[in-house]
Amino acid sequence: MKNIFFLLLMWCIAPAASAQFNRHIIYFTNKGFNPHTLDQPLTYLSQRSIDRRTRYNIALDSTDLPITPDYLNAVASVSNVTVLGWSKWLNAVAIRTTDPAALTTIESMPFVRSVAPVASRPAATPVTPDKFAERAPLPDLTPTHRRNQNTQNDFFDYGSWGGMVQLHRGSFLHNYGFRGQNVQIAFMDAGYFKYLDIPTFDSARANNRILETWDFVKQESSVNEDHLHGMQCLSTVAAYMPGVFVGTAPEASFYLYRAEEAATEYPIELLYLAAGYERADSAGADVTSTSLGYSRYDHPSFDHTYADMDGNTTMGAIAADMGAKKGMLMVVAAGNEGNGSWKFITTPGDADSVLTVGAVNTDRQVAGFSSYGPTSDGRIKPTLSAVGWGAAVASHITGEPYPSNGTSFACPNLAGIASCLWQAFPEVNNMQLIDALKVSAHQYSAPDDRQGYGIPDVQKAFVQLHQQFYSQQYSLTGCYTQMQLQLKQGDGMDVRIERKAPGESGFSVIQTIAGNGPFSMRQHSLQDDVRLLPEGNIEYRVSMQMGSDTTYALDSFSVTHQLSCTITKNEVQVYPNPFESDLQIRLALLENTKVQVLLVNALGQVVLKNEKTLNAGRVLHTLPVQQLSKGTYYLTVFLNGKKVYSQPVLK
Repeated sequence: MKNIFFLLLMWCIAPAASAQFNRHIIYFTNKGFNPHTLDQPLTYLSQRSIDRRTRYNIALDSTDLPITPDYLNAVASVSNVTVLGWSKWLNAVAIRTTDPAALTTIESMPFVRSVAPVASRPAATPVTPDKFAERAPLPDLTPTHRRNQNTQNDFFDYGSWGGMVQLHRGSFLHNYGFRGQNVQIAFMDAGYFKYLDIPTFDSARANNRILETWDFVKQESSVNEDHLHGMQCLSTVAAYMPGVFVGTAPEASFYLYRAEEAATEYPIELLYLAAGYERADSAGADVTSTSLGYSRYDHPSFDHTYADMDGNTTMGAIAADMGAKKGMLMVVAAGNEGNGSWKFITTPGDADSVLTVGAVNTDRQVAGFSSYGPTSDGRIKPTLSAVGWGAAVASHITGEPYPSNGTSFACPNLAGIASCLWQAFPEVNNMQLIDALKVSAHQYSAPDDRQGYGIPDVQKAFVQLHQQFYSQQYSLTGCYTQMQLQLKQGDGMDVRIERKAPGESGFSVIQTIAGNGPFSMRQHSLQDDVRLLPEGNIEYRVSMQMGSDTTYALDSFSVTHQLSCTITKNEVQVYPNPFESDLQIRLALLENTKVQVLLVNALGQVVLKNEKTLNAGRVLHTLPVQQLSKGTYYLTVFLNGKKVYSQPVLK
């Protein structure tokens, strides 16, 4: 990650004591004389935060320690100084003062490394226009454009706004139970106007899934009266209005943090953002969604250059990378500068360990306003793309969706989708999750500076991760193939074992293991009787069938069968069951035998009658049953007139 000493490069501006600056950042030299220790982290981190570090083998270090309280108290005790906020990761505190003597006193303290201005006196009329204003015409939002592709099998009725979910095949995750449960997402924004009042969030409120709110600008807990931008972003994830508007992770839990002064633009907001990331980390959040970006400020002396967008320079990028280092998935908007003079991504979207999101519409077209990459040091940005052009967001009046534009909305859309995928595979860390999403995206092999690696497909990402968590052991012991399978499995996820014996042209299903219960690691011990098979190479393959959604291979193997299994009695094996086309009957016959086969439907009607004399030995007898309708049948086999097999079979 990054070194905070690079921050000094940002502030080659007027002397700190200049009267035009009234807010300053104080950097401390160390965390000496700290009452907190690394061996007692519960005094400053939640158990959930510690558990995340344990799960991903993340060691505690000095950045986890709070700022030394004596240092903060010393600064706060200086006359004419008001403490505005602080960051333990940056080891810095922000203050307000217009008193040059106060700054001189602070600079002389032995534990103070440097002092730099981060904001000027507010102008009577703010220079910054509405930074969250739409920057593109809305597309034609006909029902076709919205891409509502609900099916009868979908768990949620997304209404007319399902395109944001369906673009990534997010309904696949929702249908199999991955809807954000037990995932905690922290939002960083300018306010969450009316989130307590509108029906969009009735479910989240009723189920106590708004875990905490905090305003870092005003240092208070209320965020309901501030800017509506954060509420709109939250709605893309948390909305639950069946048949009208359903978000991408509607059963997740949320932290709502205000880290932005919407009326002005100054670097102090980057310190608020760092403080928000730290609070999310300490609370135990899994994911952060940041629909904020910074490049130019109300005082030009603070402006960044494109060279600053290297992931190493700004407070925001350094803090975002630190959040990733602590194990959180950091999702950040790319910015809405594509049509402007700046053009490029904004910070903290330049950070190297964050998932930076550009904007497209549901027709997969790139939004003109979406900021361009790459970073100034040549890295691919944005990382991925999601719907931010014609995105559905909640009205602060009715709570119902209406279209709006911005990478601000693409960011939480994808944060919610990624949260559901991480719910399925918490074993992978944040960077492995980003890699899986990138590999699943539509232009992974040819990323560009508009969409990055493209639009991720979470069904593909799910398959890729699922295959990673599959393992098997097998052996041929005597006349039986022994198999030990270990994999993740849950409701609606059936494991199929197929076999191709010597002389057979294709694979046949020999066993299906139905999935049930929650998605978790399972172990299956199986045995395949090969006594009736001819000598040679027996091939097996294991696949996962998830309803009608997808079937994919997990692995394959083969064993070499030698005829050491002597025939001691007449035997019959029937497979596959269930069957689709041909039904195979394998027989071991001591002598030439008349074989009769009857297949009867559920009404007792004979639908197939087959009779022939077969030679002694191992014999494969195939029944042509392609023409039969789906249903349950009863198969009976007679050898020389004696019934030796009678079982139901399913097509």
